[in-house]
Amino acid sequence: MEKDNLKLAYSAAVNRRQLFLIRCLGGSAGKKNFNFQSIRMQSVMSSGPSLEADAVSILRSIIPGLESTKHKGQAGKIAVVGGCREYTGAPYFSAISALKIGADLSHVFCTKDAAPVIKSYSPELIVH
Repeated sequence: MEKDNLKLAYSAAVNRRQLFLIRCLGGSAGKKNFNFQSIRMQSVMSSGPSLEADAVSILRSIIPGLESTKHKGQAGKIAVVGGCREYTGAPYFSAISALKIGADLSHVFCTKDAAPVIKSYSPELIVH
């Protein structure tokens, strides 16, 4: 019985995530020439690994690929303002998340006493 409940909970979470992606990315469909009509309703209502694969294919069709002609900073820059000595985690996670989803440069502007702490988390961040 517990196994059935676990599968049902997993299915519901995956379905909610898939529907969230479709709603959020639906506004940019015209820009990226992505046809959301091609998503079958049965795939939205299904569960398991096939649903995860659908979400991955949607995201890969929207995110631009890497080009050898681009230089550092041409694919996106972000500035995060925040943080103090006691609260260094939020600016770090915001900046590092931006790098992980495709930004080239990530700057963190914080107080003087928070800068060494945030710098120690990752060498990929530019901390001011």
